[in-house]
Amino acid sequence: MAFLRGILILCMLPLATGAQIKHGLRDKQGRHIVARGFVVITEDAAGDVCYNADDYARMVRLGANYQVTRLALGRLSAFPGSRLDPAYLERLDNMVALGRNAG
Repeated sequence: MAFLRGILILCMLPLATGAQIKHGLRDKQGRHIVARGFVVITEDAAGDVCYNADDYARMVRLGANYQVTRLALGRLSAFPGSRLDPAYLERLDNMVALGRNAG
C-alpha cells in the first residue's frame, strides 16, 4: 500500500510543479497581479450614471485595483439609428482619469 502511495505522489509531482502561473497580468517588477475591481456602468434604465473622485476612492479602499467599464455601444457605433456622441467619449476619458488618480 505504501508503495502505491509513493507511486501516486511521484506521478502527481509534475502536475503540481506545472500548475504555477506563467501567464497573466504582471507589474513592472514582474510580479503576478491579481485583478480585483468593479464593473462600472455608464447608463441604466434611469439614465446616465456618473462617478466622482469619492466613488473611486471608496472602490480603492475596498481593494479594487482595476475597473471594467460597460459601454453603451449605441453612443459609440455606426449602427442604424445610433451616432457617435463626443460627450460620451469625454465621460469615458474622465472615468479613466478618475480611476488612474485613485490608484
